[in-house]
Amino acid sequence: MRKKSAQSYRHLLSLYATLSQVNQAILRVSDEDALYRKICHIATEFGHFRFVWIGVADPARQELLPVAWSGDGARYLREIRIFLHPDKPEGRGPAARAFHTGKMQVVHDFFNDLRTAPWVAAARRHGFQSSIGVPIARGGQNIGVMSLYASEKSYFGPPEQRLIREMALDISFALDYLDNEQKRKAAEAALENTRQKLTLLLDSSLSTNKKHDPLDIMREFGRTALSLTGGLRCSYGLFDQDTLTAERFQNTRWEKDPEAAGHFSRLNRTDRTIVRTPLPEEGAVLLRLPVFGFSDHALGFVELVVSGDQLSLDRDMPFLSTLLAQNGVSLENAFLVQALSRSESRLRVFQKTFESSTASLCICDALQPDFPIIFANDMFFRLTGYSRAETVGKNCRFLQGADREQKSRTEIREALKAGKAIRTLIRNYRMDGTPFMNELSLFPITDPDGTVTHYLGIQNDVTDTLILEKNREIASKVFDMASDGILITDSENRIVLVNRAFTEITGYSQEEVKGKNPRILSSGRQDAFFYQTMWHELLANGYWQGELWNRRKSGELYPEWLSISTRKDKNGRIENHIGIFHDLTGVKESEERIAFLAYHDPLTGLPNRVLLRDRLEYALRQTTRTGKDLGILLLDLDGFKNVNDLSGHHVGDLLLMEVSRRMAGAVRTSDSVGRMGGDEFLILFPDLTGLEELSSIMDRLLEQVRHPFEIEGHSVTLTASGGVTLYPRDNAGIDDLIRHADIAMYSAKNRGKNRIHFYELSMEQSLRSRETLKQELTRALQNGHLHLLYQPQIDIRTGVLIGAEALLRWFHPDGIRLPADFLGTIENDDLSIELGRWVLGEALRQHLQWKQEGQFFRIGVNISPRHFGSGVLEQDLKNLVDVRGIEDLSGLELEITENTLVSDLGEVQKTVRACREMGVHIAFDDFGTGYTSLTMVRTLCPDTLKVDQSFLRSITENPGNRSILESILKIGQGFQAAVIMEGVENARELRLVREIGYHCIQGYLVSPPLLPSQFSSFLQTWQTGRRWENLENPP
Repeated sequence: MRKKSAQSYRHLLSLYATLSQVNQAILRVSDEDALYRKICHIATEFGHFRFVWIGVADPARQELLPVAWSGDGARYLREIRIFLHPDKPEGRGPAARAFHTGKMQVVHDFFNDLRTAPWVAAARRHGFQSSIGVPIARGGQNIGVMSLYASEKSYFGPPEQRLIREMALDISFALDYLDNEQKRKAAEAALENTRQKLTLLLDSSLSTNKKHDPLDIMREFGRTALSLTGGLRCSYGLFDQDTLTAERFQNTRWEKDPEAAGHFSRLNRTDRTIVRTPLPEEGAVLLRLPVFGFSDHALGFVELVVSGDQLSLDRDMPFLSTLLAQNGVSLENAFLVQALSRSESRLRVFQKTFESSTASLCICDALQPDFPIIFANDMFFRLTGYSRAETVGKNCRFLQGADREQKSRTEIREALKAGKAIRTLIRNYRMDGTPFMNELSLFPITDPDGTVTHYLGIQNDVTDTLILEKNREIASKVFDMASDGILITDSENRIVLVNRAFTEITGYSQEEVKGKNPRILSSGRQDAFFYQTMWHELLANGYWQGELWNRRKSGELYPEWLSISTRKDKNGRIENHIGIFHDLTGVKESEERIAFLAYHDPLTGLPNRVLLRDRLEYALRQTTRTGKDLGILLLDLDGFKNVNDLSGHHVGDLLLMEVSRRMAGAVRTSDSVGRMGGDEFLILFPDLTGLEELSSIMDRLLEQVRHPFEIEGHSVTLTASGGVTLYPRDNAGIDDLIRHADIAMYSAKNRGKNRIHFYELSMEQSLRSRETLKQELTRALQNGHLHLLYQPQIDIRTGVLIGAEALLRWFHPDGIRLPADFLGTIENDDLSIELGRWVLGEALRQHLQWKQEGQFFRIGVNISPRHFGSGVLEQDLKNLVDVRGIEDLSGLELEITENTLVSDLGEVQKTVRACREMGVHIAFDDFGTGYTSLTMVRTLCPDTLKVDQSFLRSITENPGNRSILESILKIGQGFQAAVIMEGVENARELRLVREIGYHCIQGYLVSPPLLPSQFSSFLQTWQTGRRWENLENPP
């Protein structure tokens, strides 16, 4: 009993401290929310309650809503609801009863009280054992409840209840005090408001009496009206005083929102009623106030938008009426003062309206000739790029530039002639020349008599709009003309639209598939899992693409590449599926073709290098198992390049195809014929029984190639050269086996062609020797071991030196080497071009030196077929002129052989022409020994024909050579070409050529090839000793 008394004593001490702190808080707090929070905090801090909260009734929701709380129970408030309606269990608890009865509700055992049943579980979690609910009143009415919770049962005894009731009364007293204080301040504010408004009226009256501008008066009126009413915004307008209608104004504006439009054009000038119009969307009221002076017509109107909770007509209307009256008088006086200037003001208003318009406007004078522009606004200048000075005074057609053929120009002329309005589309041009499509509207303006005095033009740049429409049209055409099939389905996956390509690919028309599911195209080759995966990805990502098989209307299956995307509405719901597919039938065929071409030659269809290598690898493995020989033959066509050059590449391709067909027919079925490239073929002979079998097959191959070909009217005769090696006798790898066959083929070509050689080790040694020779020749060229010797060419009638042939010699450590010893090795190598450049440069250098010494004659230089046909000869000659400073090339004669002439005649003619333009002479060397035709002589017109010495050497054994020499001489004379007989070595041969009629000779009878220093000495003795007179009788 003593313990319980001590506990109650502590409770009372805590409550007294709480009550004291509450009273102090009431004196300091100035608003109810702060008061509630402070009370809750004090109760938990000083009263040691477990949790305290204050709830205020919400009549609309019929619920007690927490406004402040303190202690361990914030989560408790989120877990419970307390209603004010007794129909619900939550509306019959202690708090609701305290609110309705105005009496304190005490709960001594929270867990076993029927009133607290709905909240027991939540209270148990927070340790609430007992509670008390105290009503809070305001102005004599209960507005809420304060609830306090303790962590022990029967906490709230009669003493505690008394102190808590006093605390609730103090809170109600504080709320009433706050309300009274607010009313007092409101009364003081109302009194001050009245004083301020009277002051405003006085100040406004004094101010407007000093103003003579009606607009200033209205502006002052607006400011004063806003101040009087606490309005949100104000608009005002003044009527023109020379009209009795409310159609035009001097000015209209919003005081706080200049961009908003007024409503004055709908006002009645004789109505004195102050109209009050609610604006519920703004929570405000629109007051329309007419301003009258001494007449029955309003001078203007003012529109005030006033917040609904600030408006009190009883309070504000007397002030507004007084303000209206005093401003009406001021306006009347101002209008009398400014009556003379009203027209100018009106003009400024129109001009400002024009200039500030967002449309491109211009006015044309219809009473002047050619309808000149008298005014245009800023938008017009911005649209066209012209300035005011460049526009005013001109007819609008200057915007049409030189574009005079537009149909709309005629329509505009007819409308202007008839004085009618028109709207049309015309192409105009900006100042910078860029065109724009102008949607032009022209409106006539008439005077009171109906005469058109002006035209108002409104321009609208619709270029982008037209482009957009065009793009839409193009998109529609693209949809219909696209080569890919397109189908569009709705959200239920029913087909709504297909394009032309869809019909062409599937065979189904739009009418046949509309409203159906795309599964009508299903081929059955994809299983359910395929489509499940497709739809999962489509729904997850909005896109799917892949390859699948579908079925045409005909039943034919076909592959396609399908891309599906979704189109969603603004809420993210799928509206359409768009499928675009491409028929892969052709692609599949192309892939098969590409796969074939990866291993076959596209021209002949024979296996290519890749497939040949695979087959060779396989054949080598087979040979290892069987122990039989494998033959590898590399076959090259002789003279195939000439066929291309003379008959064209088309004929060459057809020839290769026919050669391939013949070769395939000449070998065994187990053999492989493939094309390595160009005119080179590789043939594999597996499982050979002996060399006789191989030789027999190779003979057939050569015979098939030798047999004439008839290709599109061309009769072509070919031979072939080949090299063959045998595995495992030649126990090398794949690359070396092919290389050995190539070496043997090279040997066959060097031995006369039209044959096949077996590979021997010595052939490779010979090839290495040739490479060594090329390297030595390169070093000789670099180290100055090459020299030019010169052999004179003489006119035997007069002894005149007509020229000299430059002959190359290699001063080798082992002795002097002639061109025949090394030029054949490099004839197909770029080294021959480099060597040719050196010979040209050295010969011209020597020619220039002799020319400076007073000796002028031509120097003949042999040009290799490779150099002549390389395309660089012309540039080489130009470089000699530019770099070495050789001004004159007329002393140079290029000697070309018939091997050069049988190449592309057009290219030869082009090169010869370029050389001649630089002054270079042309000679045909070894003429008569090859295939040079009269057509070539006639086409190329050589300056010199050099007759090969072989005709002279064998003339005794072959008397027909004399006729040949006579014919060549006649050819030269017929084409006005000099003819030189080469190789004249004795008096007998000299007498013979004289008899035939030759006058120009070259040979050892005159002189052997000489070094430059020796040649100079020869010239002196030849001329001073008149040696040509004794050539037939040498000493």
